[in-house]
Amino acid sequence: MKRWWMCLVLILFFTTAHAPLLLGEGPSYFIKKGVKGEISYLSGGVGLEERRILESMAKGYNLKLVFAMSSGEYLSDLSVILRDKEGRTLLHTVSNGPWFFAKLPVGVYTVTVSVGDLKQQRQVQVGKDLTTVIFQWAP
Repeated sequence: MKRWWMCLVLILFFTTAHAPLLLGEGPSYFIKKGVKGEISYLSGGVGLEERRILESMAKGYNLKLVFAMSSGEYLSDLSVILRDKEGRTLLHTVSNGPWFFAKLPVGVYTVTVSVGDLKQQRQVQVGKDLTTVIFQWAP
């Protein structure tokens, strides 16, 4: 009888403690962190909690890119290419979410962002402080 109760207690403990994860309700963080040459970058921001975490991790980064539809829906899995003023590709990666942060030397960069058939390119002046660039597409 004690063995049966012990099994029941263990089953209840593990299923209730891990229920959110089993049901897909728990936190799932897909923040991508990388370095290429002298460029450090972070991407993610799927969900409010992940955006809070990403924002706290991004202290000291000086470029923030935001990807969304003009209707307000965020986009993820976008190709991000950063080029210097001479046109050399410094970084080519995929953003894991609607927010992308980079820590860059002060200067002028060309940022190309694409997802599927949607593509935009901007020239961005990056200083010491955070510069935010919003890429929006019409539905």
